[in-house]
Amino acid sequence: MPKISVIVPMYNARRFITGCVDALLRQTIGDLEVVIVNDCSTDGSMELCREKYGSDPRVVLVQQERNMGPGRARNAGMKAAGGEYLAFVDADDGLLPEALEAMYEAAVKNDADVVHGGGFLIPYVKSMPDDLSVLKRSQLVKLFLDRGTSYDSLHMMEADPKTRMDNWMKHYYSWGVCGKMVRTSFIREHGIAFNDLPLSEDYCFVFKCLLHAKNYVILPCYYYIYRICTDSCSRSAKTPAYLAKTLRALFGLSEVMEQSMKGIPFFEENPDYRDKLIDYSLSILENTYVTQAFQGVGREAAEADEAVRAVFRQHFGSNARYAAGLFCDYHDTLPEASDLMDKLNHYEYWENALASGNARLLEED
Repeated sequence: MPKISVIVPMYNARRFITGCVDALLRQTIGDLEVVIVNDCSTDGSMELCREKYGSDPRVVLVQQERNMGPGRARNAGMKAAGGEYLAFVDADDGLLPEALEAMYEAAVKNDADVVHGGGFLIPYVKSMPDDLSVLKRSQLVKLFLDRGTSYDSLHMMEADPKTRMDNWMKHYYSWGVCGKMVRTSFIREHGIAFNDLPLSEDYCFVFKCLLHAKNYVILPCYYYIYRICTDSCSRSAKTPAYLAKTLRALFGLSEVMEQSMKGIPFFEENPDYRDKLIDYSLSILENTYVTQAFQGVGREAAEADEAVRAVFRQHFGSNARYAAGLFCDYHDTLPEASDLMDKLNHYEYWENALASGNARLLEED
């Protein structure tokens, strides 16, 4: 059994996948496997992986029968994984060479179900390399994701569920699955998996881990290298189709969150906390994606789009038109929303952040 299985969902990532996988195979821990899950790529990604890694015993290649998104691809990877612990890396991102060894050592020493790395690294270069492993420490900016990165040393999360939930809503713990390590047996024992929502599937996965983990360790570190989307990369355009995607996630999130908390004594005894967490989660999705999508599309195009109308029909039935009207009326009253996610994906944002002292390079530690 390898110590770590790294799950890499892949969809049309031919340009980046070898850089990502080669960097994982150079990790200092050595005893690992890389599980690449091809989500029906059309650009020859899988053919390239078969050619380069097909005979490498450290690499497991999994082919999805149909395109089902990164959540389902990660589920397939977890099912195929043979490692003691799981880690997740997206096909266009990377890790510092010592990342997995440091996280595994923390996991074993503390008998941890989850090891939580608090921060990401952002490449500070105008021309983004296809292989992020070529970047120097002086080219990586630290992205402060949560208050957990303010700890000076390893921190064992409080066991009290109320404290965990309060801190979750204070953003003490980052919501992304990348940059974390999870015990495989823990995942399988509690049936934790990614849901089918088109957005926030990692948010829900990490939330479930938080609910069930006995030992949840915060490791104040910056190991994960996140590829920002420069002008040469594709972003989710603010189209009616994208708005429909955000609405499917928004309307489906309540049910997913409620199911996650079902049967847990704390929420049975404190139903107000269940409602509070659901409202909080919906507000995160609304403020991060939905409002910007609606404002980018505009009311007229939103009301005319069949995909948007279909989402309202699915969730509100005969009241769909009324619900859509209320949605549009409310969002028409909102001030113009700042698209923080878009700002973070520009070199200029990090240039200004470094100049103002609001961000630091990795080498400055």
